[in-house]
Amino acid sequence: MTPNMPPVTYRVPADRFRQAVDAVTAVGDLRTQQVEGRDVTAEYADLEGRVTTLRTSIARLQGFLGEATDANQVALLEGELTRREAELESTESQRRALADQVDLSTITVTFTGSRAAAPLDETRTLPTYLGGLETGWDILVAAGAFVLSALGFLTPLVPLVVVVVLLVRFGVRRRRPAAV
Repeated sequence: MTPNMPPVTYRVPADRFRQAVDAVTAVGDLRTQQVEGRDVTAEYADLEGRVTTLRTSIARLQGFLGEATDANQVALLEGELTRREAELESTESQRRALADQVDLSTITVTFTGSRAAAPLDETRTLPTYLGGLETGWDILVAAGAFVLSALGFLTPLVPLVVVVVLLVRFGVRRRRPAAV
């Protein structure tokens, strides 16, 4: 038996959940199945209410900040405004995550498999002298094919190498001082 593969997670639209589960279970033999559901309606409504309250609170704080004249008041209001804006951001993020859970269902599947034993080759025999000779010949042919392939690869490069060598030799001869 092979070890379990890591779980695979699928995200599917909520209205296609049953169809996706049926498709996944059709892949192999179903050993166990666990379907869990969680009603998040109240939690989503609570987050929606908190977002509305925080937005109203932020608007009021911004109004107070516009009217503040004392430096201490401004500092206090700005600190509170920053804290509430961060809380609003966090709450909106939680709401988006919850909305994603409502829109898309999660299916996590763990596949297992069995390793089939290699079939026995009934025609297989012990190595013989002729079998070794045949293997040696096959290796010689493969090596020859490799050498010919390498030569075929290098052949187009020969003219380029010749031109470079001639240019180098011509340049060296021109730089040598003439012998007297």
